[in-house]
Amino acid sequence: MSDNKIKGPLDKVVDFLHMTEQKISFSVNFDSAFMPRLQEVCARVGTINLDIAFYRDMQGLHTLEGDISTNVSLICQRCFEPFDTVLRTHFKSTSDFELASSLRIEDKLDFIELDDEGRLNLLEYLEDCLLLAMPISAMHDEDDDKCKLTGSSWSYGKEEVKEDNPFAALASLKGTLKN
Repeated sequence: MSDNKIKGPLDKVVDFLHMTEQKISFSVNFDSAFMPRLQEVCARVGTINLDIAFYRDMQGLHTLEGDISTNVSLICQRCFEPFDTVLRTHFKSTSDFELASSLRIEDKLDFIELDDEGRLNLLEYLEDCLLLAMPISAMHDEDDDKCKLTGSSWSYGKEEVKEDNPFAALASLKGTLKN
């Protein structure tokens, strides 16, 4: 990440257009208390690590790009015990939907909406990025010994007993009759 490197506190709402024009980038670690929705869905959330850059790309798009990660504890949906994992994601977004569409690159970027003054609720956007990085169904790895159900059958209901095909005997008789 380039020019104007800043280390320090993170603002909840930022002047997105100004920050892209100034090519501002920074790295910051901040408390998960600023992400209440993430805390709601996790048993525990660690410190949030953020590397972020605001810039205008070669096509002139106001762009926000970076990486965000944190250590979390989730509840395993198999054994209902907590387990630790890392949520990590890369994001790249622009507020210039029309320009991106005219360049036919709208499928390469995520789009953000700014308020009437060109500001972005940055913390809400970053929290959305982490929530989208959550696993669909939180579980220990299948071979993880910490899961109480490791090695158990994962089928639900009664297991079907494979019965002999009653026509198998007829097929063998048919084979002997042809000889």
